Amino acid sequence: WFNLPASSHHSAAMVAAQTLLPAGGGSVVAVAGQGGGGGGGGTSWLVNSGYCVLLYGLWEFLAKLATVRGLSASEEAIMNKIGFFVGMPLIMAPSSAPSSAGGSSQGSWLSRPKDAILASFLSGLASAFASLFQSRARVGGDASAVSALCASYPPLTLLLCALFLKEKVTENKLLGMFFTLIGAAFFARS
Repeated sequence: WFNLPASSHHSAAMVAAQTLLPAGGGSVVAVAGQGGGGGGGGTSWLVNSGYCVLLYGLWEFLAKLATVRGLSASEEAIMNKIGFFVGMPLIMAPSSAPSSAGGSSQGSWLSRPKDAILASFLSGLASAFASLFQSRARVGGDASAVSALCASYPPLTLLLCALFLKEKVTENKLLGMFFTLIGAAFFARS
């Protein structure tokens, strides 16, 4: 099974991108899960991140298009989630790709550590609320500015992971955090 982040943005965008990925490669899972590198179903984290960036861009555009064409922010958020749940069986279809590092494809997901299940559930809950607030922001703002501001969460992720997961904070990460915030500020001023 291909393990995806709990974020609905990834999943909804991947469903929309099925038509954009090379034909004959099977499902999105099979295409994204091929290739060399470490973790993430056989594909490097950088390649998967590249797919994510492309699909987030498509997701943001399609969401803005929906509101421009007449959906309210709440209606767009609801349709986004319907698309997510319709797309999940397609994305989670069994593939020959190995499971990601740290996870086992054997046994029930209920046999996993309870704190991991709770963290994943809370991640989904946070994603749902974030999606709604992003939809509301998109209605009143330029999609490019909203997208840049809403995508400027890596500094918060960096701080939380450093505090609670003891991830290493390097000079490059601090520099990236700085440029992320500067970039978001430039988009917000457009």
